[in-house]
This record gives sequence, C-alpha cells and structure tokens, in this order.
Amino acid sequence: MPRVTSEATAEGSIRIMISGDLAVETAAAVEDELLAVITRETGRTFVLDLAKVSFCDCAGLRLLVRLREEALAVGSGVRIVATSPQVTWLLAASGRSDLLEDGTIGGG
Repeated sequence: MPRVTSEATAEGSIRIMISGDLAVETAAAVEDELLAVITRETGRTFVLDLAKVSFCDCAGLRLLVRLREEALAVGSGVRIVATSPQVTWLLAASGRSDLLEDGTIGGG
C-alpha cells in the first residue's frame, strides 16, 4: 500500500508526498485519501512529490489526471515537482508531460 503524507508549505501550498506503488490494486484507496485532502484544502495549490513512487501503471496515471481535474474544479491547482524514473517514463510514454511543473520530462 502506498504511503501518503501531506504538509503545508511556507508559500501556503500543500505538499503531498507519495511513496510505494500507484497501481490498479492500490489506486482507489490512495484516490480517496487525496480527494479528501483536496476537499478539505479547497483553493490551495497541491504540490505532488512522486520521487519515491516505485511503480506506476495506467491506474496510477488515471489517478494523477483525476486529481488534477478535481483540484481545478474547486479552484485549486496541482503541480508535480518530483518524479521517480518509473513515473517519468509513464508520463513520457502517455504524452502527459503537461502534468509536470515545467512541462518537461525529468521534473524534479
């Protein structure tokens, strides 16, 4: 099961760190936890640190896309500022480098 931690930053955003696998077996539980944070912290920017994600499949990618959509719907933003090699590869292969903070593969 992935581990999710969050903390407020000095800039007023919420940094969310995820470690472990974001896969079909675990994505639903992580999604519930992340959506709860977005609902609780409406209007803030969420900074995702995925540097310690060891595996990410299409369910994990769907989770990242949904998280961004839900955040935008409530006036929040999402930036991915760090990625593991697995996440970097998946974002590149899927054409979703737009999810990274600067839009380039290798963010972090």
